[in-house]
Amino acid sequence: MKSILIAVALLQGAAVPDPAPLTPSGNWTVDYGDADCVLSRDFGIGKARTTLGFSPSPFGDSVEVVTMTAGAKFEYRKSKARLTLQPSGFTMDSDAYIYGLKDKAMTVTTFTAVGPAATHWRTSTGVALEPAAGPRATIAVPDMAKAFGALNTCQADLVKSWGVDPAELDKTTVLAVPVAPEGWFSNDDYPSEALQNGQTGTSVIIWSIDTRGRISDCKVVKSSGAPSLDRASCQAVLRRGRYEPALGIDGKPVPTHAMRKVIWRMP
Repeated sequence: MKSILIAVALLQGAAVPDPAPLTPSGNWTVDYGDADCVLSRDFGIGKARTTLGFSPSPFGDSVEVVTMTAGAKFEYRKSKARLTLQPSGFTMDSDAYIYGLKDKAMTVTTFTAVGPAATHWRTSTGVALEPAAGPRATIAVPDMAKAFGALNTCQADLVKSWGVDPAELDKTTVLAVPVAPEGWFSNDDYPSEALQNGQTGTSVIIWSIDTRGRISDCKVVKSSGAPSLDRASCQAVLRRGRYEPALGIDGKPVPTHAMRKVIWRMP
């Protein structure tokens, strides 16, 4: 994995509501992963340090936000959460996955939101994270537009490696809209083989969406480590996934792609 350091200036006086936003203590970096590009920055120092990471889908259809804080408080917990961007007030409902890294004495909280939010992130100066189980936090995110420029370069390289044209999103004026995505995956999809072997993990999958909003060509771009979980991820989205198709510059439906990180934990 390689990192690009992005020198950005701290913007003073951003209008972020109480609680007072955490203050940046480092520069933005972009980490090139096998199946994602992560924009991250440290806030605070010592035991109060928090690392904030953004990993938006290169197809613009979802975003993952991760925080790492001192202390391993939970083994694993799932709850609901809301993310609010400032100054736009744009909100996203999210699943929140909270777990402790005992070897590093850290708690990791992952917020996963589905929806076309990339434009709002680029113009944001702050984000409020409101998990149903846990304290609300507000973090200042200065100069996001410049940071996202470096992130876009990483994402273009990533989708090329998947055999997708990076210019696809530029030709799309309205993203494909998932129909009832909350019902695409359920505990009933957990493969019996994986249950018997106690296997867990995260499968990263991408798929094609045609001009009728139908899904095809699902493939795994990063394995969970368990073939049965990877297969179940694609089987579920192919069986239940549907979209209102994306629209091109001329207002007509165009083919596009989407991706998802499917988190498998014992039901």
